[in-house]
Amino acid sequence: MLVLLFLSVPLRNSVNDLVSPGTLAPDFTLPDIDGGSFTLSTQRGTVILLDFFFIECGWCEVALPDVKQLLADFPNGFRIVSITIELGDTEAKLKQYRTDEGITWTILRDTQQIYSSGYGVTGAPTFYVIDARGVVHFVKVGGIDVYAILRPQIASLIDLRPVTQLTAQLSATTVEVGSTVTVSGSITPTIGGGAVSIRVVKPDSSMTNLSATTGSGGSYSGSFLADREGSWKVKAFFAGDAGHQPSESTELDLVVKPSTPWLLIGAGAVVLVLIAAAVWYFMLRKPPRYAQPLPPPPPPPPAAMGSFEVPPAPVPTRSSQLLRSAAALTPVALLGAFAVATVFGADQYVWIQVYVRVLCTTCIGIG
Repeated sequence: MLVLLFLSVPLRNSVNDLVSPGTLAPDFTLPDIDGGSFTLSTQRGTVILLDFFFIECGWCEVALPDVKQLLADFPNGFRIVSITIELGDTEAKLKQYRTDEGITWTILRDTQQIYSSGYGVTGAPTFYVIDARGVVHFVKVGGIDVYAILRPQIASLIDLRPVTQLTAQLSATTVEVGSTVTVSGSITPTIGGGAVSIRVVKPDSSMTNLSATTGSGGSYSGSFLADREGSWKVKAFFAGDAGHQPSESTELDLVVKPSTPWLLIGAGAVVLVLIAAAVWYFMLRKPPRYAQPLPPPPPPPPAAMGSFEVPPAPVPTRSSQLLRSAAALTPVALLGAFAVATVFGADQYVWIQVYVRVLCTTCIGIG
């Protein structure tokens, strides 16, 4: 027992070799006892308690209930990592130690002796409180009053307010210039009267901030005018209050397209209808009643009498008139299709080729 107590106290009284608070904690990668590894620099955003110990350390055994209570007090945003400084603590021994003591956190083997070269540890237990930025916040040597001393230090780094979650959605993800877009969402847990800020980033990177307030059910909404073409970004923020942590939504994408010139399209359609009606009328109209009939053709010369007969002039049929009307209307239809294709951004060159080819075929018979 005396040997255990001797081994558990600092090997020397000086703590000058310890990493000072306010200093970036030395990074390391060490194996854990389950076949994985742990890298300190990957834990940004989480408060870390490094516990340098070894199995046969008496004061480490004394401090263990306090360490367990710290983990129970801070279930979110906090992590404990124990690092054995004794090479004789094999993986098998550490697994048995974990089972016997009911340890639920990560245990590492210091195969690189970072406890001395990186952290200046001269005795066990030694505790380092590292903030979410990876900076050393507090150092404690020894196993006495671990909970009483470390809890306020950890509490100063962890927001104990309930975590919130903010959602957001757009009334439409693709709109035309001049449209009004509504942003709506809700906050969990339900907060009535919470202030929500909606950030709208325009295509030219200029920003507009909208203010909204959550209702009794935790929902909110706000609207803005999409006044220019391009890609927009929208995101909602909750600043938090005395009883809740801040949160933000995912960033939403909005595509704003040029507005469709419906007035121009409508005017073009009216013109095309009028042209088609006029062509149809002149192709199918009957001769006026007061028009004089054409005189009969002159008789053939006497010498040609009996040698041949002049065939009668063909009488236009209804089907031939319809064919002539269709041929006349084809260029008009193609002209209308070309105009619509131009408005909607279709391949105008292809439509020009089709239009010219059909027009030439219809009018002068060349392909």
